[in-house]
Amino acid sequence: MQHKTLWNDRPSLLQNAGSYALAIIAIFLIYHLQLFLGLTPMLWLGNIHLYYFATYWQQQSLLIIDLILDICMAGLFINALFKLLQSMVTRYIVMDDQLMIHLLTPVGMIQERLELYRVTDYEYSESFFGMIFRFGSVILRTNDPARPRMVLTGFRRGQQFLEMLRDETERCRQLKGVREITMPLGSS
Repeated sequence: MQHKTLWNDRPSLLQNAGSYALAIIAIFLIYHLQLFLGLTPMLWLGNIHLYYFATYWQQQSLLIIDLILDICMAGLFINALFKLLQSMVTRYIVMDDQLMIHLLTPVGMIQERLELYRVTDYEYSESFFGMIFRFGSVILRTNDPARPRMVLTGFRRGQQFLEMLRDETERCRQLKGVREITMPLGSS
């Protein structure tokens, strides 16, 4: 059976702009701290000429400080790069009967699938930064016991997506004959 793709999009690259800015500022500050201490940034093994008046233990302490600062700079850079790659690789795909999410995680690529008739409620939220750059998070509540709540972050055109998803969810429910039974509050 041929499935028709109704929506194929990726998250906004700007969703992690705070992480990128924090990494740039922290790397800048760490770099200048290393220069202030007389260290060679990102070349901790080559720091033989630290302070000519420093004792052996002071030199060793400065080498350890330099190594720690270099590890912090590398970690911030790798984290920002991973978040950028994650936003570039992640895909949100809605077929005529299911939602597929291709997601890059620290352990590798995963693909999640959710049958559309299982979606019970929708929500769209935007942060202040998201309102300015027009992206937000789509939150889906489902009757799938493995994933009762799914959050799709960095979603562009979220309101259009929710309208399309609502229509397709209702179409899939009618097609499969699925009905939702709700209990009034306070009854067991």
